[in-house]
Amino acid sequence: MGNRTPSAKSYRPVEAIGRGMAVLEALGNAGWASMGELCAMTEIQRSSLYRITQTLIGLGYVTRREEDGKVALTYKVQQMGDGLREDDVVVQVLAPHVKALTRRILWPSDFASFSLGALRIRYSTHKFSPMSVHARMIGRERSLTRSALGKAILAATSGDEVNRIAALMERATPESEDMANPYHIRHIIEQVRAQGYASSIGQTENQISAIALPVRSGDMLFGAINVIFFRSAMTPAQAAERHLADLQACCDAAGRDIAERVLD
Repeated sequence: MGNRTPSAKSYRPVEAIGRGMAVLEALGNAGWASMGELCAMTEIQRSSLYRITQTLIGLGYVTRREEDGKVALTYKVQQMGDGLREDDVVVQVLAPHVKALTRRILWPSDFASFSLGALRIRYSTHKFSPMSVHARMIGRERSLTRSALGKAILAATSGDEVNRIAALMERATPESEDMANPYHIRHIIEQVRAQGYASSIGQTENQISAIALPVRSGDMLFGAINVIFFRSAMTPAQAAERHLADLQACCDAAGRDIAERVLD
């Protein structure tokens, strides 16, 4: 028998880490607190609480005030929070909605957003879909003017924002000719708005088509989600007839969830 890698469920939780996080959370809510106050907030025995607090002080996450012995969080905790980017949180919140969409319709989906001068796939369900021939999609770039994802974002973007994106893309991508042509961009936007969704046929691969919708909350645009399918299976119009309602529900739910958990 070979070595087996145990699943996550087979590991016993490290209770000390859980108690340490409870102390950090309590101090995050209370600010400066005494040992007695921390005991009441965390329900951790005082002897254990002293050891946990002293460990956190030694690591630099907690400081003790000499005059009254109360403790509080240090800037090091804020540094940890700063390391968690908002767009990473958006992906974490959005992922369950996109997975649920794929479970429902079987076809894979990608979520993409515009950053650093390019439209990049930030999350994908290709590896979960029985209808996909790809597994590694995260990080790949997509055309802002020719992919369904890009068109969906353009159609949901204000004119001033389109101009700012065009200025970035002139230096960063080969799509500058498309973006520099206002008539071409206007045609893309009008077409998407007229049909109620963005679409592409054979843009990244000859046999693949896609439809897409933006993910937003009010005036905030987070990116776009697509549904990808084989050209031999259906046209974009047929895909929209079968799956647009589910895609819209996914985008709406994701937008609401992001607004509640990220923007508040």
